[in-house]
Amino acid sequence: MQHSTDLSTYWLRIACAVGLLFQVSANASIESTEPSPVALEVELQLEEMMRSSELLTEHVLQQPDHVHTFYIARNYRPAWHDQQRLLQHADHFLQYAKRAPLKGLFTTGLQLDVIDRLRDNLSAFDKARLDILLTDAFMTLSMQAARGSLDPLAVDRQWHYQRPEVDVVSLLSDALKTHDIAERLDALLPRDKSYHQLVSALAFYRYLADRGDWPKLAKHGPQLKLGMRSDELGVLRERLRLTGDLLVDATAVDFFDTELDKAVRHFQERHGLAVDGIIGRKTRQALNVPVDQRIRQILLNLERWRWLPRELGERHIRIDMAGFKLSVHDKDDISLSMRVIVGRNSRKTPSFTSDIDHLILNPYWNVPELIAKRDLMPRILRDPKYLARQRIRVLRGYGQHEQELDSGSIDWSLYRNAPELPFRFRQDPGVSNSMGQIKFVLPNPFAILLHDTPSKHLFNQSVRAYSSGCIRVEDPLALADYVMGDTWQQDDFRKIMDNRQSAVLTLPRPIPVHMLYMTAWAEPNGSVQFRQDVYGWDGPLLAAIRKSGQPEPVEKVDAGTNKVETLARAGNRPIPQR
Repeated sequence: MQHSTDLSTYWLRIACAVGLLFQVSANASIESTEPSPVALEVELQLEEMMRSSELLTEHVLQQPDHVHTFYIARNYRPAWHDQQRLLQHADHFLQYAKRAPLKGLFTTGLQLDVIDRLRDNLSAFDKARLDILLTDAFMTLSMQAARGSLDPLAVDRQWHYQRPEVDVVSLLSDALKTHDIAERLDALLPRDKSYHQLVSALAFYRYLADRGDWPKLAKHGPQLKLGMRSDELGVLRERLRLTGDLLVDATAVDFFDTELDKAVRHFQERHGLAVDGIIGRKTRQALNVPVDQRIRQILLNLERWRWLPRELGERHIRIDMAGFKLSVHDKDDISLSMRVIVGRNSRKTPSFTSDIDHLILNPYWNVPELIAKRDLMPRILRDPKYLARQRIRVLRGYGQHEQELDSGSIDWSLYRNAPELPFRFRQDPGVSNSMGQIKFVLPNPFAILLHDTPSKHLFNQSVRAYSSGCIRVEDPLALADYVMGDTWQQDDFRKIMDNRQSAVLTLPRPIPVHMLYMTAWAEPNGSVQFRQDVYGWDGPLLAAIRKSGQPEPVEKVDAGTNKVETLARAGNRPIPQR
């Protein structure tokens, strides 16, 4: 079989070569300069590659169509060679590519090992192959920097952002003219400060991993807290010192003093745990997560960032589902932040973007049919007076044909398992309304809203996935005050809400809202945050990255002269100096 393939390859190359000779002869009157031997070999090899995948058993191209288009446009002239040698921009690209893992990028498919083997070979065949592989590597890395290495919908059906696009043919052509390969690649990465802070966090955690994993506490050890003595406290101190949570060394290593209490609380805050200063089961588990796992977590979230649009808006709102947090971003500043409640695991909040264009004070709640069947009907069957107590009306029809039904006269048992209900439910405005007293409306196909809630106590929980998909906000008045600008004050809102009359207020300027799922990020002050994968989306993403042939994310990166240590110790070190 191998002999047959080699023979067919031989005759294919002969045929292509003859064809090229005729083409060169025919174009002699047009072209003033004959193609170089390397250019002829580039054309021949690309023709072979495009005709038969069997010829690519070793050197499979990741972007064959783009590569072919690129070389056709330049009449197959080599992009990375002159007549004698590999050009300087090839070295610049290879240096960038080999350090790409420091930026959270993956290098599988770039064939850097093959490129290194070919770079000193002098034959036209090897030069052409090297040129093609360099072009393919540049385009592959460009695609990944611009839009991620994976299709998000293949791993997360709840992701509804449009991935960025990039014209890699024009990108490379322009970069070769301006000799700014590295700058062009960097410009493809997310520009948001949050992305680059997370890249710095990656450098810091790689720095820790290169020196071995941090020490572990006993898996099932006792509860530890302020004022106690324990032999485990030495291990705890070292663990917290390595990640910058503990900044002051103590003379009594085995005593749980106030500095250690502060460090534990700081660690708990960074990991979304109950901040009580006590080493209990959950805190002990978080402390024992290996550094390699934290590196993977950072890399997964850098990939999610690359799926996002490059422009989120100079002024916008972010909802971080895994962090249960809303933050208002105004340029590089966070002008408002608050806790939120997101969709429960069975009714996950999707990732998407839309604009808040108006808000409603004292809103009605038109109960979605799914919630009516799954949640409301079981409660009515258990307690027929539930509707009256919650001020929920039963309605039929719309507009002029709307009719209110007497809930007491309905035999609810008839609708216990009904696939559809012949009526709908609407809750009157008021403090007990499920929407609370303020509803923020952003058009979207998922019926997701931001709103107030009467269940304020749930904001005290560290994990806040309780809703049916909508976002409940901790301080709706502060958010309303911000989105309405200077035209309204909080007292103005309160006057309307106290009257229990519904009022629709149009925003002076719509504001984008981005629903994001990030289980690792860095705060503006450098604090690296990790959160529980509450929706279970990290696992499928990691599995997809491994399936695509990417190297283990925590493999050691050869970055040259202590690049990782330099980043880790830089002024933007992702551990705050408290």
